[in-house]
Amino acid sequence: MIKISIVIPVYNSSLFLRECVRSLLNQTFQDFEVWLVDDGSTDGSGHLCDEFAQIDCRVHVVHTENGGAAHARQIGVGKAEGEYLLFVDSDDTMPSDGLFRMYEVASKFPDSDIIVGFCHRSSRWRKSELTPRKYRELLIEGRLNISTLWGKLFKRRLFNQGIPTLPPKLVMGEDMLINLYLAFSTHQPVRLIGGRKIYNYIQRDSGISRRFKLTAEYEYAFHEERLKMIPLEERPVYMPVMIHRRLRMLRRLLRTAIRQHAVNELVHSPFVKELAEDIQKVKYSFFRYPRLSLWRILKKAAAI
Repeated sequence: MIKISIVIPVYNSSLFLRECVRSLLNQTFQDFEVWLVDDGSTDGSGHLCDEFAQIDCRVHVVHTENGGAAHARQIGVGKAEGEYLLFVDSDDTMPSDGLFRMYEVASKFPDSDIIVGFCHRSSRWRKSELTPRKYRELLIEGRLNISTLWGKLFKRRLFNQGIPTLPPKLVMGEDMLINLYLAFSTHQPVRLIGGRKIYNYIQRDSGISRRFKLTAEYEYAFHEERLKMIPLEERPVYMPVMIHRRLRMLRRLLRTAIRQHAVNELVHSPFVKELAEDIQKVKYSFFRYPRLSLWRILKKAAAI
């Protein structure tokens, strides 16, 4: 069996795709396959994918109509035959020893289903593993790039039921949701790769994160999908950290609402109302997030 299947969604990435794929083909670890899923590109990226498939038998290509990165990943996962899966964005690269270091840890801890690498030197962790609960909490919080899909090895068995289908309107945070789904599919410790980075994340000016505008409507829809990723019986355990995450988002939303003179609309939004209800249900303390302006907003929403 192939050791690692690398799945790369490709959409209009002609300027960066060569560097991305070459960084993989030049890895010191060689037992892998690459699935390039051309997601309806219109800039010639599909032809570049075909070129790579012609020059290296480890590279495979699927052309599909545009359906988004999550849909492209689903297709790639369905084709993958490796023991582990790795997701790479088409405009990023990996250091030449990235795969070797990831598989080295996976081989040392064969019972672990998730191996986490980083796009920065990870000495700050000072630990080599996380409990399943701690990992899930960090995913929900979205801290330290841990909620990304790239930079991780996943056991293939975690995908036996496929990848959840997400609403097309969710253009930010998809990685966190899929990560949560996978995190609740295992009860094994999550292993961390220390030392040098194993992934080169390159932030482009044209990226979605640069264009995205946070709204209360989006946060409400996102939270509803997040709940679907968490088994019903587990939700009370993780509700406090979900509240903390939403309070952080509310703080950002409130700043925008003040500038736009739209605080009243924010107070009446389903996002704030649901957050206020959840805070009351679990008796979440003010001192866990002591921002008086937020609690005034929540008090108003609870009284509506």
